[in-house]
Amino acid sequence: MFKKIKNVLLSKVFIIICVMFILVILSLLFWIYGSLIAFNDIHIFGNSFLRGAIIVLLWIFLFIIFLLKKTINFIKSINNENKKKLQELKNEAKEFIKKTKRNFSISFKDAKNTWKKEVKFGNIPVIMVIGNESAGKSSFINYSGMDYPISDSLNLYKKTHLSTRNFSLYISKKGALIDTEGGYFVQEEHFNPENSDEMPEDDLIKNKDFLLKKIVWKSFLKFLNARKFYKKLNGIVLVIDTEALLNSSKEESENMVRYFVRRIGECESNLNLNLPIYIVFSKLDLIEGMGEFLKHYSDNIAPKPLGITIPKGFNKNNSHKEFFHQEFKELSDSLMYSIMAKNSFSYDIKEKRKSYLFLKQLDNIFNIAQNFIEKINIENMLKNKSFLRGVYFVSSFQENIPKNFLLDAVCLKHSLNPVVTKPANNINKQSYFIKALLEDIVFKDKALSHSILGNIGRKLSVFGLLLGIIVITYGISTYYLDSKEIQKQNLTNTLTDLSSILNEIEKKYHASSIKEKARYIQDLRNILIEYPQLFEDKSYFDYIFLNISYSGLKPARELYAKMVENLLQQTLVASLETSIKQENDGGRLIRDLYVYRSLYDKAHFNKELIRVWVKNNWKGFEKYQIPQNNFLTYLNDLSDKSVFTTSKENEQIIALGREKLDRFTRAQRLYSLLFFAIYSDKSNVFYNMKEDIGISFDDVFDTSSTSKKFYLVETAYTRNGIENLLSNITKYISDTAKIETWLLGAQASKADNDEISLSMGIIKLYLQEYQQKWQNILDGIKPKPFYTNEVGLIELGILSKKSNPIKNLIGIVSKNTKLDDNALLKHASNLGLPTAEIKNSFVSLANAFDIYHKMAAQDSLFTSGINTLGSKVGMDVSHQSIMDNLSVDIQNIYKKIVDFTSGNGNSEEKILYALKKSNIQEDPFTKLNADASSLPNELAIYYEDLSAYAWKLIELRAGIELNKAWNKELYLPFMNEIASYYPININSKESMKMDMLKNFFGKNGIWNKFFSKYLNQVLIKRGNNYYMDPNYASKLNFSQNFLNTVSKMAIISNVILNENDNLNINFFIKTAGLSGDFGSIAITYDDKKMIYDQTFPSKLDIIADNFKASTKFKINAIDYKGAIKYSKTYEGEWGWLRFLQDSKKEQNRIRSLYFNNNKNLYFDYFIDGGEEVVNQALAILPNLVLPQSISGE
Repeated sequence: MFKKIKNVLLSKVFIIICVMFILVILSLLFWIYGSLIAFNDIHIFGNSFLRGAIIVLLWIFLFIIFLLKKTINFIKSINNENKKKLQELKNEAKEFIKKTKRNFSISFKDAKNTWKKEVKFGNIPVIMVIGNESAGKSSFINYSGMDYPISDSLNLYKKTHLSTRNFSLYISKKGALIDTEGGYFVQEEHFNPENSDEMPEDDLIKNKDFLLKKIVWKSFLKFLNARKFYKKLNGIVLVIDTEALLNSSKEESENMVRYFVRRIGECESNLNLNLPIYIVFSKLDLIEGMGEFLKHYSDNIAPKPLGITIPKGFNKNNSHKEFFHQEFKELSDSLMYSIMAKNSFSYDIKEKRKSYLFLKQLDNIFNIAQNFIEKINIENMLKNKSFLRGVYFVSSFQENIPKNFLLDAVCLKHSLNPVVTKPANNINKQSYFIKALLEDIVFKDKALSHSILGNIGRKLSVFGLLLGIIVITYGISTYYLDSKEIQKQNLTNTLTDLSSILNEIEKKYHASSIKEKARYIQDLRNILIEYPQLFEDKSYFDYIFLNISYSGLKPARELYAKMVENLLQQTLVASLETSIKQENDGGRLIRDLYVYRSLYDKAHFNKELIRVWVKNNWKGFEKYQIPQNNFLTYLNDLSDKSVFTTSKENEQIIALGREKLDRFTRAQRLYSLLFFAIYSDKSNVFYNMKEDIGISFDDVFDTSSTSKKFYLVETAYTRNGIENLLSNITKYISDTAKIETWLLGAQASKADNDEISLSMGIIKLYLQEYQQKWQNILDGIKPKPFYTNEVGLIELGILSKKSNPIKNLIGIVSKNTKLDDNALLKHASNLGLPTAEIKNSFVSLANAFDIYHKMAAQDSLFTSGINTLGSKVGMDVSHQSIMDNLSVDIQNIYKKIVDFTSGNGNSEEKILYALKKSNIQEDPFTKLNADASSLPNELAIYYEDLSAYAWKLIELRAGIELNKAWNKELYLPFMNEIASYYPININSKESMKMDMLKNFFGKNGIWNKFFSKYLNQVLIKRGNNYYMDPNYASKLNFSQNFLNTVSKMAIISNVILNENDNLNINFFIKTAGLSGDFGSIAITYDDKKMIYDQTFPSKLDIIADNFKASTKFKINAIDYKGAIKYSKTYEGEWGWLRFLQDSKKEQNRIRSLYFNNNKNLYFDYFIDGGEEVVNQALAILPNLVLPQSISGE
């Protein structure tokens, strides 16, 4: 389908139609919009008569080119005799087709009248029968044993055996058959050219039969395709005369194959169908012995098919020959076994002999048929899409004289006269092997045919094509109409904005500062940029798409250019003049002078060089407060041939620049010009070391810095760059000398003109910068920071391999800095440069990187015996295995980190290892630092930083392990043993036993053991508080909450508990006042007692360590009659603390104990001695909460 559509789209007719359509559209557009086209504001197509005349002339010209010749030929052909004869043939063919249509219509009407509603004619299959003349096609149809409605015609045919002329239609209940004249199948036999270039139309009389058959056949296929009933053709039956095939020559056989393939192809192309093909060998009764053979069977065998059916998808199988051979062999064997099984049914020796003779002749026919079918299948597969479905053998009726083909073949081979067959009285008009073939195979295979590109598909394609043309036409028209309105509206808006900004510029621009002028310029550009064509080269497509409204804004664009030039004069020119006055460096000075003079000289004006200079000297422009991107945009908007026309060069500045430049050697001047004016395009081309180092580059080098990408090297400073410089040094000197002459004038001719000395001077300056470039590269290498544990392990894993990016980097550095090799020196010598001097320069540069050359050589030669080779090349043996040692060291660090970060191992050892960095010589970190010290300084720094990053992972893990130890050794015991008891939990009814407190906070308790093991060396005590030791601040990240908790626990352990782990709390309660409602108050515990009767102050000694579990601390408020009015009791070891917590601290150290929650019923006292410790106990014990994590955010 798509192929046909493609052929239609690429056809000459379609292309001509499209071109004509486009020309019509363009003519209409030119007629409508041609008046808008203007050149220099002159509308040359404004006159409608002029536009009409142009369009008429265009179409006359096209007519002369494309149609005049065809029109003349058409007129000449009106009276052509050949054309008249051809038309007569076509008219004769039309008569044939009319008769065919009439006969088909009669057959169809008879079938409808006969079968009426018994048959759905839309569902029955239609089969075409083709074949050579006298092949038995009509017999195959009429003696098939099927019922057809035109019985009178059939009876007449059976009597007279007339051959079919033209086409016939036979309709049964199960299918329809179209009989064709054999002449149409072999129509090419009627064309016998006398030479190779003869065409049938050259001699219409001689080739009349061929042309008539050809026209009728094609007209018949068109007729089938135009009728719904016939165009659904479901298959083709090729009938072959068995006798004719046996007696045919090789040429005749090949012609039959060729005719068959052509007819099938014509059916496919006209009907657009992929059809099953059935090959039927007729007249099987002509083989002697068939009658005797069939006598062994009942009449039921007559309608059954004889042959082979080819399975679906057969053509996809390559073993066609084996398939046919096997199928025919099985058919032959089946017939042989069948006749052998019935051998005992006949006692006539003559009949048996003829039966077996029939089988042998049938085998011979099978072999011939197999070869013939293979040829047909191969040719058909190559040229057509229809497929072979079956091969069958039939006998329509028996009234001819059978032959012994085997005997005839023997006689022919030995040149004997063939034996004349005597006619036998065995005439039998029984039809064999046809009915079931048609009804059970051919008609039932109707589903196998399918459309290649049906009528509906073609109609849809044409409809889609027309729809596409309509849509495109509508889109183009809509575009032009809408574009016109949009352009008008946009231009109106732009002119409004432009008028406003121009008014402001006219009033304020000249008196404005440079910053304000830049703002006006930017505002103007923002308006004009709506029309990008103003800043681009002219394009003729703008006229096609009506994008020409920008032409009216060209005066504004010219104003913008003048304002930009004015701004650049006040900024760029001023900066250049200032720089020339102040600059003393020869390289920068000559660049300044070059840019300055190029602004006034069209021949040397170069926007890119000016942009490069501005970027490199932007600091001098910052005072103008103009954004850099805006400034560079203004430069870019200058025309490629633009120069300052409103001002002139400052001769004094030029003279001063020339005077300064005269102090420098000519080689220095030419070198600066070379790498600025000539070599600048190459300086923007970079050699990316990443590509040669490998994909792991980004995994081992820090490339986060965007300002300095060390891995990008200007190609001018590589080994290839050196070779290019040496090869072109003469040309470069000549080019730069011309620029120097332009810059310095007559002063340049006085300088040294010796080409050799200039070449050497430039090369030496180049090599100095070359060396500095590669030194900067080495200074820039840094290891990639270990952002995560996984990133760090990946980097270490890469560097632990023997072949790694560092080695590749060393190789690249060595390759580009080892310039003292023979190849490069020979290249320089061939160019006429002094060998000794150039060699000294190359050796000097190579010596600066000598250690890298040795390391690169050792790496490439190590596997071949480094000790032997080292002595030969003078290599320092101490460097031979340093890189391999580093790989081993890094591999050990990798293993150490993996082991350290795993959940295995002793946490205490890991923590102590990280906090007390090992100085053991065999420690992988110590060994890496020691081995790295033997490297060049740049690589040594790299590996030292790498070691520091790796150690960070150890320290990070130490913090995790310390947190785990805190949870396991302190937090969980605290929560499980003491956190739920009083006084830690003030709401708990159960009190903590003193032994529990001592076990946790005592000198040998859990807390002190943990502190001395892990925290003693990382914390500093100041007063009662602990702080992080600055030496460990980068290794551990303790939260402030954790540090506060450590301070509290240290107070409990060292202040609240004494050296013997007893409570260090001793104080006196001194009376300060008593409510007037009470006569006295009595306080007792154990054997201690105090009574206060509001006369003389009293005191009671409280020793916390004396409180036992059975101790009761009682306070009785006694009235004036001596009776106890209120009483409070505090029991247990923490009775003293409960008493203090029950009191409220007032001003001036006074504490008040209230009875019955009544502030009028009070007892006031204060603590004498030990109050500080008491306050700490009251503040810490009830509020002690341990954090689950020690780490900060």
